Amino acid sequence: MSKSLSVDEINTEFLPLIYDIIRSYERDSHELSSLAQKSLSMRDPQQSTNDCNTKMQALRDQFNQFRQQVLQINGIAVTKEEQLKSLDALRQQLVMKRDLLIKYKNSCPFDPNNKI
Repeated sequence: MSKSLSVDEINTEFLPLIYDIIRSYERDSHELSSLAQKSLSMRDPQQSTNDCNTKMQALRDQFNQFRQQVLQINGIAVTKEEQLKSLDALRQQLVMKRDLLIKYKNSCPFDPNNKI
């Protein structure tokens, strides 16, 4: 049986990793253009490709983990119709409880000395 999660417990920090991947690609393209212009030696192109692939795999893993966590959210399997029925039942309970409170407030207090 898997643990139920709330929405606040889910890891949604994708942007730093996406930003890092974009920055790596920009850095690689910049180094390639400067290499073509100046004929300088740059770091191993295979290493930069592996670095980007590693970061992409980390992002895929994080997305997969996110998908698994979403499936563990409380009430995720409840359909819209079931939610609407539950909401209607809760509204009816609220109306009944309000009516009871109003009746209680408007009722005469019990006085044991008062004989009818």
